[in-house]
Amino acid sequence: MAENLAQHASQYIRQHANNTVRWRLWGPAALAEARERDLPLFVSIGYSSCHWCHVMSRESFSDPEVGAYLNEHFVPVKVDREEHPAVDHAYMRAMLATRGEGGWPLNACCLPDGSPFYLAAYLPPVSADGKIGCLDFLRSVSTAWGSADGRARLELTAQRVAKKVADETAAGRRISGEACTQQGLDALLRNLLLSRDTRWGGWGSGAKFPLPLAYQALLRTGVPFAVEAVCADIDMLLASALTDHVGGGFFRYCVDEMWDVPHFEKMLCDNALITSLLAARHNIAPSESSARELAAAASALQEIFAMENGLLTSGIDAESPLPGESESSEGAYYLWHRKALREALDAGNGSAAATAWAEAYNIRAEASYRIDHCTPRRVPGSDYRTPPEVHARLREAQKRRIAPQRSEASVLAWTFLAVAALADAGRSLADEALTRAGRELYENALRLHTDVSGTLRRVATLAGPAGPAAGLDDLAAGALAAISLGEGAEAARLLRLCDETCRDREGRLRDAASDDPAQLPPAGAAQTDSGAPAGSNSYALAQAKLARLIPEERASRAQAARAALRESGADVTSAPQLYGQWLQAALLLHAMGELNDE
Repeated sequence: MAENLAQHASQYIRQHANNTVRWRLWGPAALAEARERDLPLFVSIGYSSCHWCHVMSRESFSDPEVGAYLNEHFVPVKVDREEHPAVDHAYMRAMLATRGEGGWPLNACCLPDGSPFYLAAYLPPVSADGKIGCLDFLRSVSTAWGSADGRARLELTAQRVAKKVADETAAGRRISGEACTQQGLDALLRNLLLSRDTRWGGWGSGAKFPLPLAYQALLRTGVPFAVEAVCADIDMLLASALTDHVGGGFFRYCVDEMWDVPHFEKMLCDNALITSLLAARHNIAPSESSARELAAAASALQEIFAMENGLLTSGIDAESPLPGESESSEGAYYLWHRKALREALDAGNGSAAATAWAEAYNIRAEASYRIDHCTPRRVPGSDYRTPPEVHARLREAQKRRIAPQRSEASVLAWTFLAVAALADAGRSLADEALTRAGRELYENALRLHTDVSGTLRRVATLAGPAGPAAGLDDLAAGALAAISLGEGAEAARLLRLCDETCRDREGRLRDAASDDPAQLPPAGAAQTDSGAPAGSNSYALAQAKLARLIPEERASRAQAARAALRESGADVTSAPQLYGQWLQAALLLHAMGELNDE
């Protein structure tokens, strides 16, 4: 099996070719083998830029004892979530329903038909400090599987997991239907605004994600207080460690509520959505600084993620070796201590430029790399602006370091998000070059993601299209990108393709295209707009936008948008910040007088 993995189009799959685990690929063959050998499946899901996926691969999946046990007592299956988002969503729904939290790597122990009975994220190789290790975890599952009573318990657990997912989906459809009214929408927006962290910005405590789609929804209200709150939060985010102040762009999230310590992974979807948010902010509250920040984000989007074939990479790793070291460390490419600043600026110990930059960006360490002391973030109240020559020298010094590994794949949905971002930025700044860049990227995406049979594929590498057919989030994001470029007819075509290929037997939207056989366990379409917008919510927003653009089709498209919102299965009332695209679609319907109280 390792030879097959080594030749696979997915970089993430290839990264596991040398594991001691003999991984199978997701599909009917793996399920059939589990049935024939009468063994449980061990399904492990991740992606090429996932830091903790790399850690578990090194620590657990490369351990000879772990590998031998998995190979003998399980059918181990490796899944690239970027390639198979529907599979990832199905197991993530089960993990969230049973554990209340998710994350990658996502590891699921399943019946031979793919039904999960236990799900976990990162597992170290051995148990320590009260956390179960991978080997002990596998032994406990295998021991239970080997006895009649134990297997019966596992089968019953799988049934309970499936029922919990089904019950939550049904309840979510009821809640989303009730929320899709004027009264329900007003309550959601009040909750969204009032649940913000007014001290540090964003939502929640502990690890924080920027959630640009939620901010977009608040801006769309046009309410002055909401707009002021969003602008204040954006200023905090742009000053914080979430922003790469030297290389440009934005990190995935921060591990603390103050946005001081980032997780250094960079994802195309996050950077595209933040760029679109900055364009919306500049439209409603224009200033010299908002224009400058938008232009910088759009420029970084093109530079940081550029692939040589004219597409954009899906993501960039968090880790690489520190200067002078061989072992990789998280954030190494982005950390600065004061000695490194002086060296980069070609100055001695009394360098005024290095000192000024260190003071303005809170660099507290002299000559040792500690993430909390060496990650740049602007000191509150500082009016320092990095001189262009200082920024250029720091950037040159950073480029001389060993850069983190980049994904070799373009993900169609995220590329379309970047198309929309460039088009939004071009329109907001009246910059025709950005608009042209967006149009060129859109054309490249359609061309390079289409295989010789004419099928639009989810993933494209330098070797060509790969993976399953484009799914709901790909096609709906494409429709929104086309609308941003002023191509209404093209958007309508992609939405028709959604209707033809991404509906189940009951007529409900689902994530995967109909030619993708990997539909176990069933979970409907994704709901949340936390990392990237759910396909069903992008579909609703695209239909609502076309209803406004094409008067003669307004009634039918508004109805399609309402149906998608009502049937999404989203518990939008529990955490409205996770449903920003859903809220935007509902707000647009309301603005047209199409959000009725049916």
